[in-house]
Amino acid sequence: MAATAQRCLGGGLAPGLLEAYYRCNSATQPVFETSVTPAVDGTGYTLEAAIPWAALDVSPRAGQTLRFDLAVGNSTDGKSRSSQLVWNGVARNSSDRSAWGRLSLVP
Repeated sequence: MAATAQRCLGGGLAPGLLEAYYRCNSATQPVFETSVTPAVDGTGYTLEAAIPWAALDVSPRAGQTLRFDLAVGNSTDGKSRSSQLVWNGVARNSSDRSAWGRLSLVP
């Protein structure tokens, strides 16, 4: 199984500002293509990201299994998280990857 790495993406909407940003918990910052599109009704946004395999330190191959989790956090002020939805894992995923799910690559 490949080494684990956490990559965090975010997006924000403020009056007159539409921003996509990313950060990761490592010394170097990989480059991601990101796009944020506001919802038509103004109540949210869609964040899209193209994350290259190299940013995950992975050389993909069929049948490979990776540790994987996906979390969506909510912040109304852009500073603190008020809630979080996690696909597979626990609140301390950033420091304990043992609860992450498994992602199998298929051809």
